[in-house]
Amino acid sequence: MEITHAVINIMDKNINSAVFSQKELPLREHLVQEYVQKIVEKFLKSECITFGVEQSEPALYLASDEDNFLMRAEQLTQHVFESLAGWQEVPTGDMLFIEAVDQMGANYVGMLKLDYSVKYTHLVDYDDNNQVVNKIQKNEAILPAPTQALNTGIIIKDQKTCFVRDRKYKDVQGNWSFQENVLEVKEKQVKTSDEINAVKKALKSVAEKYDLPAYEVAAEAQTVVYEGIGNEGRLIMKP
Repeated sequence: MEITHAVINIMDKNINSAVFSQKELPLREHLVQEYVQKIVEKFLKSECITFGVEQSEPALYLASDEDNFLMRAEQLTQHVFESLAGWQEVPTGDMLFIEAVDQMGANYVGMLKLDYSVKYTHLVDYDDNNQVVNKIQKNEAILPAPTQALNTGIIIKDQKTCFVRDRKYKDVQGNWSFQENVLEVKEKQVKTSDEINAVKKALKSVAEKYDLPAYEVAAEAQTVVYEGIGNEGRLIMKP
């Protein structure tokens, strides 16, 4: 997969504002291309909720050509930032927006929330006598590792199918979720694993009736679900 466009916007709760980048990330730099590519590939390999892009107005805007890439990223970052107002339990993070193409020519566009984590590191400082003083410093804005699965985000394939990772956060106001508060999709969506289990259950009764091996039933269930996903323009995975 090749990342063709990427930009990162900062959502800073401390200053109650979002900081928008006016330029895209320099993808010619190996470190940047590698980081973004691995983040995207890890996201698509993780279990996602899938639904049609027409179910979400923000997703439609993300996949559209209504505004240029940077403007869409800015507008949607502001939308996410406003959705977080007052929700103390939802972690602060940056918003990564990408456009990409895979080896088969399929196009992807996405917005991924990079939640911060806290890490400790050393700091070289100097005292009043210009002597070196090594200190310990806390950094509260560490981005996820490229091999880490993200909690929240959306990637849209060929302007048709949304792949969404969602995590609910409970707060005094109730529950916050990326699907409901950002994508504005209220209906409960089914995960691929739930679809496979439902098909397995249906095929199990057929297997018992015709005395078929259980492992064949499990494999067939997974194949049926993923082929069905593929026929709808979604990511095809082999069993």
